[in-house]
Amino acid sequence: MAKGYIFKRVPAFLILFYFTVPILLFASSCAPEPAFEELIVCEGLDSKTFAPITQKDEFDINAEVIYAVIKVSGVRASDSWRYIWKNIDSGEIISDLTGKYSSKETGYLEGYFSSCVCLREGGYIVAEPGDYNIEFYHNDELKGSVTFKIKIPETKIIEVTLASEVNEEMEPAGTASQFNPLDVIYVCVKLNYLIEGNILSSKWYSEEDGLINKTLYDIGENYYEPGYVAFNIFNEDPWPPGNYSVEIYLNKSLHGKYDFEVIKAEVVFGNIYENDGYMFLMHYPDDWEYEEAEIDDGARIDFLPPREEINIVISMMLLDEKYSENQILKLADKISDEASSSNNWKQVDKVETSKQLGEISYNEVSYKYVDNKEDGWFMTLSFITQNNKLYLFMGLTDTESEGLAEEVYCGMLDTITFK
Repeated sequence: MAKGYIFKRVPAFLILFYFTVPILLFASSCAPEPAFEELIVCEGLDSKTFAPITQKDEFDINAEVIYAVIKVSGVRASDSWRYIWKNIDSGEIISDLTGKYSSKETGYLEGYFSSCVCLREGGYIVAEPGDYNIEFYHNDELKGSVTFKIKIPETKIIEVTLASEVNEEMEPAGTASQFNPLDVIYVCVKLNYLIEGNILSSKWYSEEDGLINKTLYDIGENYYEPGYVAFNIFNEDPWPPGNYSVEIYLNKSLHGKYDFEVIKAEVVFGNIYENDGYMFLMHYPDDWEYEEAEIDDGARIDFLPPREEINIVISMMLLDEKYSENQILKLADKISDEASSSNNWKQVDKVETSKQLGEISYNEVSYKYVDNKEDGWFMTLSFITQNNKLYLFMGLTDTESEGLAEEVYCGMLDTITFK
């Protein structure tokens, strides 16, 4: 059964920055009555008059600055002002600033007085999406109020990339359209924003078997910069060579279908295991490892595939005694009986053959079993007598991994060299 997992990139926290800009044009020694015009929200200020430009009540999430502007007249330089910016939905006050109109001027002032929230360098948004209220106070008395909205952005897919590996931020580190049977296969989906409530999903297909896996990811947190969601799929057994595809959906709408191929992998026997005590060496696959252990009458070396889920066991048992052919066949049946009884398998076939390894003759016994699910299992035992010792090379696998197991087993066996 193929399995899939999801990873998502987690960008840094939001960074907000607030400041006020007092813009006052005229000063007078007269004593006029304070007057206040309508409080306005806008996206800019005139560079000469400081009057509001482009009045708006809705802003996109990528807005870099939002201004609140009010025109005042007849206010004393020493009078106090206060701007409060509040998220109506959450009740959070995102800015609360107060001060005197001027520390340099005296008398009465007239002009535009503004406050803003803006994006600081390294930040992502000026504020969370939602409804906001701005209040302007003069000497602690409310003189103006206005509302505006920062719109929730629409999540869009920017690109989709197939990859054989990803980095820590789930970006494709090795793009590919062809994969080996043991690969974990990734599809990296780049989004403009990750917005709560959107659902991203993948469906994986084999040309031969149809739908083999599907995975759904419900975005539960908001992230306001481009980021990746990476789906992956792997098989407990090697992927059968052939044509495959993955479909990517956003909110149940198909975004695209992406084809890839699993090719028959070339096994490279670049590693060497050498044992001076038992006077032999052999090669094993590049991405495999081995473990050594002592047993009652010798030693055992287990060669391990790159993933635990791969049902292949290959071992070399080194026995200090020399066995006759009759003893070898009895030992083979004993090993088979122990394997079948411990796994509740039923033996359905047995083949005995004599083979050559260079100039050395050896006996090979192969067994076939079925488990209680009617799945097939195979074990091969190669008995080589040399240096007055018995070298027992063993391979065990299931039907799904039979092709790879045979290639590795025969390839390793052909590299055995005795000293």
